[in-house]
Amino acid sequence: MCDAWKGDVAPPAGAYPLSAGAGTACTIDGRPGRLVKSDDGDWLVCKPVNTRTDALPTGPIYDAAEAARIKEAAWREMCAVQDQAWRRR
Repeated sequence: MCDAWKGDVAPPAGAYPLSAGAGTACTIDGRPGRLVKSDDGDWLVCKPVNTRTDALPTGPIYDAAEAARIKEAAWREMCAVQDQAWRRR
């Protein structure tokens, strides 16, 4: 009870001092975020910018033009290999 007037001086987990500047870019588990004031107003905490929770595609996205380009490249490579096959013997 003797120290009750001091309050909680420890910052919340992941908090930044106010000198870091509200609106500064930060990351939460590798995702982009912005620093905003905490509920008590004494600290800055990182809040996510994009709140999407569904899975985003991680690999390349293939459309008809990309498929045609890949098919053409494979065909040209096959022709080049066959054209030079006599040199490998």
